[in-house]
Amino acid sequence: MNDAAMTVDPASFRDPHGRVVHLEGRVFRVLTASGAGAWQHAALAAAELAADGLMVRATELTDAPALSAIKAAFADAALVLEHEPLPLISYPAEWTAAMLADAGLLTLEIQRRLTHHGLSLQDATAYNIAFRDGQPVFIDAGSIVRPARLDIWYALGQFHRMFLYPLMLAQRGFTPGELFPAHMDGITPRHMARAFGRFGWLRPGRLFSVYLPAWLEGRKSSGSVRTESMNPTGNPAVQRAILSSNRRRLERLRRKLRPRGAWVGYRDSNTYTEESEQKKQTQVSAFVQGLNSAALLDLGANTGVYSRIMAKHGKVIAVDADHDALDAFYREARSDKLAGVDFVCTNLANPAPGIGFMNAERSPFLQRVKADGAVALALVHHLLVTAGLTLPQVAQLLASFAPHLLVEYVAPLDPMFRHLVSGRVDLWQALDEPAFVSAFADFGMKLCGRSVLSPTRTLMEFRNGG
Repeated sequence: MNDAAMTVDPASFRDPHGRVVHLEGRVFRVLTASGAGAWQHAALAAAELAADGLMVRATELTDAPALSAIKAAFADAALVLEHEPLPLISYPAEWTAAMLADAGLLTLEIQRRLTHHGLSLQDATAYNIAFRDGQPVFIDAGSIVRPARLDIWYALGQFHRMFLYPLMLAQRGFTPGELFPAHMDGITPRHMARAFGRFGWLRPGRLFSVYLPAWLEGRKSSGSVRTESMNPTGNPAVQRAILSSNRRRLERLRRKLRPRGAWVGYRDSNTYTEESEQKKQTQVSAFVQGLNSAALLDLGANTGVYSRIMAKHGKVIAVDADHDALDAFYREARSDKLAGVDFVCTNLANPAPGIGFMNAERSPFLQRVKADGAVALALVHHLLVTAGLTLPQVAQLLASFAPHLLVEYVAPLDPMFRHLVSGRVDLWQALDEPAFVSAFADFGMKLCGRSVLSPTRTLMEFRNGG
């Protein structure tokens, strides 16, 4: 077991009872004596949640070499759990509104189930949720404790900050990507009260969920609340009623927040002929089949036509900057029970940065997302014109994702290209196929295949020649 390969997850410093450690592609949770004691009470409930697909599996580590290496690095390690690894950890700033709602609903369901075991989540941060095959899954085994009382959920205020308030603001057009980078710990009641104005409390539901907490926010004690107890008191039915009320509210918000953006209907309004569209789908299928790989990226996925094709041959991460288009795809995928696709909402020209302590607590998108093959269809001209990147920058960006690329070249005379250029100084008249190929070659990507879709569009396959 190689000790040099061991890294501590930079976000786990917030857990006083343990650390998350990565070692040779495996994920471990190192628990102190207090954390190990809490786990003894939580293990059965956690196993039930994992069996139902609501939580990542956590099993006590018995592998002697790994156990020895970890205990040598952590003198206070009393118990080590091994978690199933996930191909991607995305963050709330990269979710759509429906994803945030589903993550909140999962948090409520887990808390409800835990009350039947005399247990509770000691926090309700959205960062305790990841997505696996497009479905939310709980990842923080250390958050399950015996609470002091079962009629109260001490983390309810945090739940509102991380889930309810952002979804309420989504009704006013804000997306998670606009809220969470500036509010890593969620939206405070005071922010909400200011957003809704002086008379916002007159709207049903806001007085007790927003304005009263905002009034109390400056008056509560700064001391911490003890949440662990060997013998919890209180009637859990009271808490379950509150959880049910919050669940209904999130479900209503999810239904109301329907995606309506301009790109939602792109697949019905694009300029492709039926023949070129069919050829494009065939080429995408052939490309991913040829990779014989499980790690794929659909860059500029829109509403997921090609992600669905790719998912037949591997695990796909669908990436798009347009919130409503990706939200529509995510909702359809959940409804269709589509497996093998995860979702990231981020602007490739300005991808999600590192945030938190030293900007390293939550790592940047570009460090987390890698694949064996990436598809970038009808994307490059948007990066050139709308985002203002240069062609070498676009080639460098795409080459950083995977050693195999399928990229759509769109000529400056293409109707969509002309539409994007309208009203701008045309800086792209010299763009042609040789210049396009040369830009990728400068970053080690060699052209190994091309397929003409139309007089102005060509699919090009690149491979890293290094």
